[in-house]
Amino acid sequence: MNQLLLLIAILLVANSLFAQPQPQGEFHQRLFKKIGEIERVKRHAAPEGIGAIVFATTEIPRLGTVKEIEPILGIEFRRYQSVWARFFLPKHLGALPDGMPKRIIYRMIVEGKLHYEKELTSDYLPLPEWSSWMIQLPDALQEGYDTLPPEPVHLRLEVWASKSLTKDGAEKLIAVGECLLQP
Repeated sequence: MNQLLLLIAILLVANSLFAQPQPQGEFHQRLFKKIGEIERVKRHAAPEGIGAIVFATTEIPRLGTVKEIEPILGIEFRRYQSVWARFFLPKHLGALPDGMPKRIIYRMIVEGKLHYEKELTSDYLPLPEWSSWMIQLPDALQEGYDTLPPEPVHLRLEVWASKSLTKDGAEKLIAVGECLLQP
């Protein structure tokens, strides 16, 4: 029994030390090529060094091509329409400058002000190898959606990472995306 526990512990450590980052598809790679700022905005990318969040009414393929993904992306949706948000980071989470975060915070910014935030820790974090993952809206941020004002809303979704489990730890913006929500 002790040998089995030792083997499991060794496999877990080896997996975290030697895990390979996710492969990135053509669209993902295109987001982070060294391109001009106007082209970067046109392609749904965030400022250099920050990940991009893109939105669609269908699931967004992680390894998709530009021709597959660009036609399904949108920037305007109905308030309670099912919307997929895919996060594309320049590097996998384990390769962030401060290493793998212990806490990730999703923030809904409405008309330039913090409207709602949701924290993820431990078992709920994306894996260190991941440079892309997806959530479904409004489900993932339902409480924030339920308190939105009734008029059209310019929503900025931000993802922040922190090495600290407490709110007083330094947080770093790792991805951003924007859309318009109509009532």
